[in-house]
Amino acid sequence: MDELRATQAADIEPLIDWNVGPLDEVPDQLRAFVVDYYVTTAGIPDCFDGVDEVPLADHAVSSSPDGVDPAAAVRTFVQAHLGMLDTWYGAIDSLDAGVRGADGLPSWAERFLQGTAQELFLASSALNSAVMTHHHGSAGPRVSEAHGFAYPLSNGTVRPF
Repeated sequence: MDELRATQAADIEPLIDWNVGPLDEVPDQLRAFVVDYYVTTAGIPDCFDGVDEVPLADHAVSSSPDGVDPAAAVRTFVQAHLGMLDTWYGAIDSLDAGVRGADGLPSWAERFLQGTAQELFLASSALNSAVMTHHHGSAGPRVSEAHGFAYPLSNGTVRPF
């Protein structure tokens, strides 16, 4: 681990709540893999908050320097977010590789990775929806975490998976 990464890990490790499940079950010898996941993904999930709720052009232009062509700003914004999704996926894959044993994943890791994979899915879906809406109008209803990963209907919800 390089010096910068070690410093980041030292900064992030105390912020992890090791007393809440499933992290309360992480053996001491595997904690470094969890810390590395958090170092790698630091700030990334937050970058997807509201991506599908605010027009993509508004996000892109507000995060760009003055005078940038709005189309170029959208392209840069989307490319940056695609890169973050790749980084996030890589962090999930690295954590899995680090903690998966001959018998598979420990139960805490399976629960943790499932939760992070759901977050990644939602972020990816939000970006996809924002891009479709930006270029082609309404992307229609989305599976929503607020509705338990189900489509909200007028009289309830339906779960696709």
